[in-house]
Amino acid sequence: MDNNVKNLTGVIILMLISLGASAVRVGVVVEFPDGTVKTECVEVAPETDGYKVMQETSLVMAWSDGGMWGHGLCGIESVGCPANDCYCNSNEYWSFHFSDGGGWDYMPVGWDAGDSCWDGDLTSFDGHYCAREGDLLGYAFGPWGSIPGDVEFSEVCPIVERPKKERNLVFSGGKAPIPGKMMSISTNDFMEFNVFDEKTGKIIEDVTVEVRNENLKWLKTIEADENGTLRINLDEVGEYRLLIMARGYPHKQATVLVTVEQTTTSSSTTSITLNVSSSSSSTTTVLSHFLAEEKLKTTTTSMTGDTTTTITQTTTIKKLGKVTGNVVASGSRNRSGMLYVLVGAGLVLGAVVYGKK
Repeated sequence: MDNNVKNLTGVIILMLISLGASAVRVGVVVEFPDGTVKTECVEVAPETDGYKVMQETSLVMAWSDGGMWGHGLCGIESVGCPANDCYCNSNEYWSFHFSDGGGWDYMPVGWDAGDSCWDGDLTSFDGHYCAREGDLLGYAFGPWGSIPGDVEFSEVCPIVERPKKERNLVFSGGKAPIPGKMMSISTNDFMEFNVFDEKTGKIIEDVTVEVRNENLKWLKTIEADENGTLRINLDEVGEYRLLIMARGYPHKQATVLVTVEQTTTSSSTTSITLNVSSSSSSTTTVLSHFLAEEKLKTTTTSMTGDTTTTITQTTTIKKLGKVTGNVVASGSRNRSGMLYVLVGAGLVLGAVVYGKK
């Protein structure tokens, strides 16, 4: 690899590092001769030199031209010397101090002289100040030994809770739970649904559901399949708590009430009445446990010689209760004196049909 390629690679790496680096906060404290104190908190890239850090403040400052020894601070807010006569006062000047939480120390290096960052050793004069998170830079105008008053970093740069971007889960599918609410299913049902990111609409595959009873006792844990689909079968009557969890998202809770499957009952009652020309008859009663709700009646009449036959069929849709079917038979003599007895039969049919709610 030739030198040009090496240099280009180095520049690209530095650019990527710079883009990926997060800002650091540096506090600036300035104490004027009249006791007035100004403080500012600035955010800069890590290892930004001291001169550039100070340019990020709102302070009006006078600096000497940068050279071999870097820029020199001449005045702040018209206190001190002008930039074209930076050392106009041999007795008073703006002293430069540093604190990383242990009180003020006189800074042994300047703002931007040299090619490297100062290593933090107070006995070292190599390099220049470079920004680090939590540093305080202090300035005091006066004779040698003047220092600003004690200030904590948190007073200059308060901790700010940055709002987190809320990520939310939504559910879709047959019998999907309703977060924060109760849903009802029967013992024959099962829940099948997918979990999505509310903002992107993307299916979340790494999802688990904890199933607990109404006393919050753990019963089982369900994991989504390879397609991100969750299938939950709750085959016992009761109240259940579901805790839906996906990494990086707030947990969701839902309550499910499982009830017994309802039964729909249907019955059919058939009554056959045989009518002849005499008044001799008998009746038989049959009792079954159903309650009539709706009746459908069909009547058929036929004649054979001297006999008229009428068949009436009644179909009833019922739930639990009772139904009674009657069997009626009657007969008479004909003109020749012979007794024709026609026997009527009654039939009661009951059928229980299990249906879903």
